[in-house]
Amino acid sequence: MKQRLAIAEALIGGPKLVILDEPVNGLDPAGIHEVREIIKSLARKSGITFLISSHLLNEMELMADKLGIIKDGKLLYEGDLQKLTDKQVNRITVGVSDLRKAVDYFKSVGIQVSIQEKDLMIEGNYSTEDISKRLMGQGIGITCIYKQNDSLENIYLRMMDGQSN
Repeated sequence: MKQRLAIAEALIGGPKLVILDEPVNGLDPAGIHEVREIIKSLARKSGITFLISSHLLNEMELMADKLGIIKDGKLLYEGDLQKLTDKQVNRITVGVSDLRKAVDYFKSVGIQVSIQEKDLMIEGNYSTEDISKRLMGQGIGITCIYKQNDSLENIYLRMMDGQSN
């Protein structure tokens, strides 16, 4: 209740900017969800800009449109969350009816694949549609296909290690 009350107090007077430090710290999952939805709704409906400082990157990924990443007082990234995550190497996981045939095909066209358990892992900027069309064109059945974008946490850790974003 203290977190919700603090947010309510910050909204008195109809500010255009609200600064919050760790607004979901110490809340249970239901409380976290509620506060996140309140912030998103107020930003969308009332045009309030929320500047949120948080170490909970998964929450920022669910809440923020734009973000800044700071290390030792230096701004490493400032901009759209979507643009940052879109630039990352993504991974497509594919379950296929004929694993060996699929691996041979992808190698023949220069697409790097690896096998994890019974699935193919394809890294790079490919769409699931492209991969599906390629496999179907080779007569290879697909049992599942999904794309995994790199998490904000992984991107952040690479930036902290000095790797490029």
